[in-house]
Amino acid sequence: MKSENLKFRKIFYTLAIVAFALISCEKQESVIDSIGMKSNITRTNSVLIEKVKKLENPYSVSNMKKAYAILQKENGLRMLLHIDATHYYVRFLPKDSVEYETLLADTSLTLFSYPLDYELTEGEIYIEPSIGNNHFTWLYTRVPVDYIFSNITYEIIEELYLPTLTEGVLKKLKQQNSAVIDNWEQLEYKSLEMTGNITDSLKQRNSKRKKYTPKATITVYDDTLKCYIPVAGVCVRARKWFNWEKGYTNDQGVAEMSGSFTGNYDWSIEWQDNLWRIRNGYIFDAYYYGSTGKNGTDWYYQINSGKNKVYAHIHRACYRMFYGNNLGAYKQQKWLSNGILGNIFPLNIAVSEGNGHGSAGINYGGNWLLFPQIIIWMNGSTEETFSNPNGTNSLNIKERAYLSHEIYSTTIHELAHSTHILNMDIDIASLAFVEKIIIESWATAVEWAITNDEYRNRGLITYRHFDRRYWSLLKTDYTKNYYSKMEYSPIFIDLIDTHNQKSLGTFYSDYIFPDDKVSGFTLSELRTLLRKTLNLSDLKKNVLTLRNDDTMKANINTLFEVYEKAK
Repeated sequence: MKSENLKFRKIFYTLAIVAFALISCEKQESVIDSIGMKSNITRTNSVLIEKVKKLENPYSVSNMKKAYAILQKENGLRMLLHIDATHYYVRFLPKDSVEYETLLADTSLTLFSYPLDYELTEGEIYIEPSIGNNHFTWLYTRVPVDYIFSNITYEIIEELYLPTLTEGVLKKLKQQNSAVIDNWEQLEYKSLEMTGNITDSLKQRNSKRKKYTPKATITVYDDTLKCYIPVAGVCVRARKWFNWEKGYTNDQGVAEMSGSFTGNYDWSIEWQDNLWRIRNGYIFDAYYYGSTGKNGTDWYYQINSGKNKVYAHIHRACYRMFYGNNLGAYKQQKWLSNGILGNIFPLNIAVSEGNGHGSAGINYGGNWLLFPQIIIWMNGSTEETFSNPNGTNSLNIKERAYLSHEIYSTTIHELAHSTHILNMDIDIASLAFVEKIIIESWATAVEWAITNDEYRNRGLITYRHFDRRYWSLLKTDYTKNYYSKMEYSPIFIDLIDTHNQKSLGTFYSDYIFPDDKVSGFTLSELRTLLRKTLNLSDLKKNVLTLRNDDTMKANINTLFEVYEKAK
């Protein structure tokens, strides 16, 4: 019975997604084909992580035994040790997205898309030379020796001796005197030294070695602000071979690791959270492998270009929507519950290097068949008109990269669609019956309100983004508009702001603008209406119930007149 219910739910959910896709954001042709057939192509322009040299593994059982023998000969370690494998250094090779997601769902695994026993260059993606860029690649990690492997292809690269990482052993060590831990540190240091993994500077400091808790500061350049700003909520990981610790950046962009290290360590960023995952292309999680941190030093990373910059601005938007002041665009506790048709979290947000051709993002309504719910394009087209000598005009279309505030605002817009889904009685199945002017106008209002608030709070007092104040109708044909498509209307914005665009009729006599004498509504207030709002008629009726003043009700009726002609 359980499998039959699951099958029915999948069929029903699929139909709902198809219905939603037909009314989702514009310019979506052929996207599904590119997801299914060319899942890795959009990753080819990422900054490649390249191998510098193979490192001798100091934590292998064989090298640990050698180090132990040397210490005993030098009379430096008298404690009797039985050095046997506690962990395996392994790599997994998923054959498809199902196996890939299965590995990610295993909370006991911390997976790396690059080998852990090489010196590497900084970058955004590692391509296994033996596999290339058009297939799923190896994923590297450590596992305890009693780990139960599934049918997913794997390879044990080396047996490891990591007693302090074995459950129960570390607790026992801490309960004993410090000499036990000192003996392990001697053994570890000797093996690092023996395998050539100790620098001369660290050798000089060996007698005064102290554990250090590393910190990282992550900032990103904003094209609009013309400066670097901190990125909050970023998962930063410090790794010393097979031991890794992580921390999350605070509002100042500073992350402190959860554990301490001696010696050098590598840095990396994982662009994901429990509620969202940013993807490099359509399938693979986005990350950044950073420089090597030295003992006692922190990492200061200023992101100013490439995909990593796009990831950072998408992350900013997600962090504000989920954990910051979203101006009442949704109730945050609502986000933590499963929908009737299934859990759509974490949201998978794909970043495409392609050209959106007029669209900066799209929302498919659900993470279905392991494809992303949201796609954000890095590039778009700009149309420029040129006058020719013969008196005619030519249209020149140029591709350009979207700016920081455009990436940010587009992400807010698409997230507003996702939260709109959760405001409906039966999630996406209900949303499929909502008119597009409601769907897109709501997302536009959320985008406008949050983006304006974000940038004004950062000092741009005059910043005004996507208020749609030029939205209008041709007097001779109500089915056409001048500046934007009908469904992307400012109807929700008009209920909030104090601007009356009817005054523009003086300058554009062929067009009619809404007579907006309404203001004072909030996103939080309007959000409560979404569940029972399928069309403009519903919206007007529901808005009228929120106000008792006769003058305000008259103004609301007047405001909706132009929008009703746009249907």
